[in-house]
Amino acid sequence: MGFADLFRPRWKHSDPTVRIQAVQNLDARSAWEVATTDPDSSVRKALLLATDVHTLLAHAALHDADPGVREVAVRHLAEEMVHSSMFALTDHLQVGMPAAFRSALKELGTAEEGCAAFVRKLLETDPRPSIKAALVPLYQDDREGLLALVRADPTPDLVAAAVEHLDEEDLVRIAIEAPAAAGLGIVKNLDEEGLVKVICHAVSEEVRRAAAERLDWQDGFVQVALSDAPLDLRRSLAARVIYPSDLEILIKKAKDPEIRTSAFDRYAGQVSRDEVAELAVRLLNDADPVVRALGVRHADEVGRLEKLARSDPDERVRAAAVGRVIDPAVVAAIAAQDANPVVREAAAKAVNQPWKEKAARYRDWEDPLRWKVVRAFAGEVSSRFPRSQVVLNKDEEEVYVRGRLDDVPIQVRIWAAFGSLFVSMRWENPLPDMDLTRDLSKKPRKARGGDWGEKDEVRLFLGPAIFVEGQRDDAQAMAAAWGVLPPEATEPVLEAMTRLDLSFAYFQREEAKASFEKSFYEMDDPVGAVLEVARILVAFFKAVGAAQLPPAIPALEAGDCKYCGARFNKQRRSTCPNCGAPVAW
Repeated sequence: MGFADLFRPRWKHSDPTVRIQAVQNLDARSAWEVATTDPDSSVRKALLLATDVHTLLAHAALHDADPGVREVAVRHLAEEMVHSSMFALTDHLQVGMPAAFRSALKELGTAEEGCAAFVRKLLETDPRPSIKAALVPLYQDDREGLLALVRADPTPDLVAAAVEHLDEEDLVRIAIEAPAAAGLGIVKNLDEEGLVKVICHAVSEEVRRAAAERLDWQDGFVQVALSDAPLDLRRSLAARVIYPSDLEILIKKAKDPEIRTSAFDRYAGQVSRDEVAELAVRLLNDADPVVRALGVRHADEVGRLEKLARSDPDERVRAAAVGRVIDPAVVAAIAAQDANPVVREAAAKAVNQPWKEKAARYRDWEDPLRWKVVRAFAGEVSSRFPRSQVVLNKDEEEVYVRGRLDDVPIQVRIWAAFGSLFVSMRWENPLPDMDLTRDLSKKPRKARGGDWGEKDEVRLFLGPAIFVEGQRDDAQAMAAAWGVLPPEATEPVLEAMTRLDLSFAYFQREEAKASFEKSFYEMDDPVGAVLEVARILVAFFKAVGAAQLPPAIPALEAGDCKYCGARFNKQRRSTCPNCGAPVAW
């Protein structure tokens, strides 16, 4: 401490540390002198942090030679202004102040002008980002001014300081326009709708991706997928759509074919087949061949599919459609005539496509499409019989194929409602009626009271789960008649009933007929099965006609299997026809 310090105020002491302590409680005039004349920046900073005189702070922010002092002045002034409605000092506080103070006050503007003039001057003299960030609290009543400040220079520090003072719309505008460094700081403060806007419109790719990562809103995924956002973002967010109603929107409206096709695959896994088929019809008119091909794989409009298979300009669509065409004649024509080898190959495969795959999806159709499917099947069956014809009986919901096999009249009846198949043959039966039934659920019956009465329903087995059934005398007569027939007639019938899953084979006075357990659209090769049954019936007819039948049918020698309980004709048998166990009497 020097001698002169004994006669000076402490705020003029030669030691800066003493002056720093002394400036904590100065009057306005002394504070002005320290702020404008003290040579030590640390003293000036201490004074500015201790004062609440706005004009003094503002003057230092504008005119102090040290950038650090200016920044301290700005920050402290902003903090003070948050709690004050006036910027300039009132007139009575100017009394006794030096002329320079009054000049500074005039320079800063009036209370009515607020801080606008000061901010303009400050940014002209010191446009550093840190200064701008420090000014943010002064804009608490000037949202448009703050928005303009940030948009003009969206540095990360300024954006971070301004976020809490701007509304969602302002933040979105800045995030869309700002470079990545500033935009990334805003994205984490946006709601879902704001994120969608940023994803769709931001100039920074990095900001778009950050917004996409934060988005967790099904409606938002859909909005982006339908927008003009970058394709990879549209696809990635479309892949996160899960609800059928939203997927349906993407299928109908998305611009990108890959989004539509991917959405359709997920939609098809969540809704009924009918809903899938209905929506697939819309895809048949799509401009993109990939989408049309997808529609072809799921649509159920036979006429449209035939038209596409014949005339769509894209070979991928024609190749997909020909595999869904029902009519064999149409498929064969395409296989022979289409100019593209890929389509011809697809048609060649479709010719041999099993009906189980080709027609299963159409079984619930209403007229007239159901009839088209059944007629196509009937046409293929008809092609296997010489001089045959297809007859429709819509009143009874039946389709008939009438033809001949080895000059024997054959009729195939198809019940359109369920696809049931019946094969019959006209003949003159020299024996009593023999109605064979195959039913795996039926068990051998036991006689009531230990013996069979005349009116009891008797079940007599001829093969595995194959039996004749009726009152005692009728059932025994059928079993006895079957027993006199040659094995070359009976064994193929019993074997076919098991192998081809026939539910019955009736040999009656003027007709022999058989029925399949499954519908034709559930069978691997229904056309081949029909042809085989017709051949077995014809062979049966010829074998019986050539056999030397006894003039009288011998009485039935009935026995019961001790293993399965089946009752059967024990003549010429060493094993049980039902279970195969050895006969032991």
